[in-house]
Amino acid sequence: MVVAATSAKTPQRTPFDKAYDYFHETRRKVNTLATAERLWERILTAPQRRSLGNSLMEALQIHRNTVGMWKHIHQVSDQRAVIDIGEKVGFLSSSDVDWLLREGGDLPRSPEDAMDEAIHRGDLVIVRASRTVYWKGDRVEADWVKNNVSWNFLNIACELALQNKPIDRYSFGEHAAENVVTKKKSRLMRQIPHFPLELYDAFVSAGRGTQRFNVPANRIHFFDNE
Repeated sequence: MVVAATSAKTPQRTPFDKAYDYFHETRRKVNTLATAERLWERILTAPQRRSLGNSLMEALQIHRNTVGMWKHIHQVSDQRAVIDIGEKVGFLSSSDVDWLLREGGDLPRSPEDAMDEAIHRGDLVIVRASRTVYWKGDRVEADWVKNNVSWNFLNIACELALQNKPIDRYSFGEHAAENVVTKKKSRLMRQIPHFPLELYDAFVSAGRGTQRFNVPANRIHFFDNE
């Protein structure tokens, strides 16, 4: 009697599993020195390079890797930086990008669609051109033009949160007072009485004169036009 050989079935990999692996493969390729050099020489503009440092090596020392450099310039999440760079240097096709964004739950590429989706999700949305802020789907009532100091403070807090960095005195220049962060945080609440309490409470102490804005990076979005 012949007995058929049996073997355990290999679990079928989902589209998300495949996208996850492809994303991390792209991340490894993106964060090589060769990719950093290509980005620096062929893709970044002169003003963008100046904002990163005087040289590529200095930029990498300050921002750790290619993704960190891109996040500093564009104020995007870690995931979006990997995908954006991957497309720019030719690792990802347009269809690859759409697939990774979809499977990763990221926003669509169209700025208009992305902003609508971010607001609908209830994320923190900052529209620079019109100085408008949305949270939990609602517009935050505020005169951000009149209260320019608080507007700048919120922008800096969000930019640093996207980079997973705390806010300290040096975020406002080397001559800023040690208690500048506490003062600006208090001013924000005084000047913007309708600022969401949940966002205000997201500022937490991270040491002497230092705070963290604990809103997840994937829930913070900057847009330049409305």
